[in-house]
Amino acid sequence: MPIVFIHGVNNRKGPGYDQVVGTRDALFRDVFLAAAGLPDTGVINPYWGDAGVRFAFNLDSVPTGREHAVTLGSAGQDSFFLLAAAASAAAPDAPLPDAVLLTLARLDLDAALDLLYLAAVHVAEGDEAQSVALAAPLAQYALAHRAAPPPWLAPTEPPTLVDDEQFIRRLQEDLQAAEPEPVGPPVVRLGFIGEVWERVREGVDRLHHEAADFVGKSAWNAVRELLVPTVPRFLGDVFVYLEGRGSTSDPGPIPDRVMAALQEGMRGRTADDPLIVVGHSLGGAIAYDMLSRFCTDTTADVLCTVGSQVGLLEEMKVLAVSDDDTAGRKVAKPPNVEHWINVFDYNDVLSYKLEPIFADVIDYSYPSHDLLRVRNVSSCPFHG
Repeated sequence: MPIVFIHGVNNRKGPGYDQVVGTRDALFRDVFLAAAGLPDTGVINPYWGDAGVRFAFNLDSVPTGREHAVTLGSAGQDSFFLLAAAASAAAPDAPLPDAVLLTLARLDLDAALDLLYLAAVHVAEGDEAQSVALAAPLAQYALAHRAAPPPWLAPTEPPTLVDDEQFIRRLQEDLQAAEPEPVGPPVVRLGFIGEVWERVREGVDRLHHEAADFVGKSAWNAVRELLVPTVPRFLGDVFVYLEGRGSTSDPGPIPDRVMAALQEGMRGRTADDPLIVVGHSLGGAIAYDMLSRFCTDTTADVLCTVGSQVGLLEEMKVLAVSDDDTAGRKVAKPPNVEHWINVFDYNDVLSYKLEPIFADVIDYSYPSHDLLRVRNVSSCPFHG
């Protein structure tokens, strides 16, 4: 199945960028395509970040208490640092740096498992398959304990669990007990000893190092210094795209790259191998513009917009085919899009619904379990 993934704002090549792309591609292959029973014919990742906004003074005008954060270029490092800050601030009583995961798990097990997985991915260093092997078992474990956490997680007197190493060890034992015996060719095992868990521990050690700077701080103060530089980059990329989008006869640099990727995907599309287009953040709006105006000869069997601003931009009537005369009436889905799914997150203030704006679109609300909501700080956007 050809998949075209169109990234959003704040994506720049640098340390960690290839790792993020590789991990995402591995998740598409090993989780999505495997579950759907579809062939793996590759993921196409058009990169347009270097055609986005540029700042003449390197954002020196942005106030921040941690100056190196102003020039962060790695999406993976930014998100990991942000989650470390939020996790450290989440507990009512400040946790010790080496008990961040345990403290968070007792408040929100799903969030703790997400953070553990991200920690493993963060140190994958090109071998994403090992870390991706954790995705499905952790998701199944979270679902199995949605109604109630595992009994061993409850606080006891005297304490039986006091740090993250003990939390990881108990989680390991549970996952190992639930893991079926392999059938057929060798597979990555999640057993008590192995590279997967070595990577988890390495990532959690990094988490402890980052979290030490934030223990005891309020959630908002802990992440403000990273969020403030993100806002101008978000706005800047949107302005640059809209201003330089161009026309079908003379497309701008961003549409030119995305059009080439969509055409490549179209060449690989067959009756048994559908084309799926995924657009994250501004990438969703770009995907819609391309399919509705620039690439009308490309058929997307599925368009999936994730954490995107398509709905808001259509309300502002600034998309490529926006028509002021349709104000108040639902906009028709592009005829070359067979199915359209939109994923939004209430805790992400930069993602929007589509069902009230467009016809024949399915909205899916994804609950991210915003870490900051644990401390009643819900104004902070998680948009990664």
